[in-house]
Amino acid sequence: MAGDVPLRDPRQAARVYGELLERFLFKHLLQELRRIVGERAAAGLVFRIVKMSMREAVEEVLPKGMVSDPMSAMRLCYTLFAMAGQEFSYEEDPGAHVFKVYRCPHYRFTGSDPVACVACAATKAGALEALTGRSVAVVLEDGTRLGPRDAEIIVRRLTHMPSGDKYCTFKLEVRGEPD
Repeated sequence: MAGDVPLRDPRQAARVYGELLERFLFKHLLQELRRIVGERAAAGLVFRIVKMSMREAVEEVLPKGMVSDPMSAMRLCYTLFAMAGQEFSYEEDPGAHVFKVYRCPHYRFTGSDPVACVACAATKAGALEALTGRSVAVVLEDGTRLGPRDAEIIVRRLTHMPSGDKYCTFKLEVRGEPD
């Protein structure tokens, strides 16, 4: 019976599911996959699964054509964090197509594990694909490429807090557009 449950605030329920998702994506999924298939395969699997899931979620929930240019789509990814109540801060340099993240909601789970942020990169890639209709790949600072070789948009991770940097830096590179 619903009357027996003391939970009344829908924000608490949303927070429980948000916490579940954060722990699943940024802590337990990668740890368990690493144990079973190894680090490189685990990173690739997490990227593919999360990217596909985010692309489908954005396509289903957000209006088609809401934004179309890659910078606006990336900005929308960050707006989603803020609107969901996540502790998050960033700045952008639109002329350079660069975003610097100073406070990341996932950092409490990723710690000093640079591979743990693959899920975050995948959410950006999936949202960008859904919003722009273009293929997206992510290139990590060590040169590891996740996603299609012929991607139209590259999200290049230049710096990374779990690797000891003060902030995470992402640069958007759009094929056919000057840097």
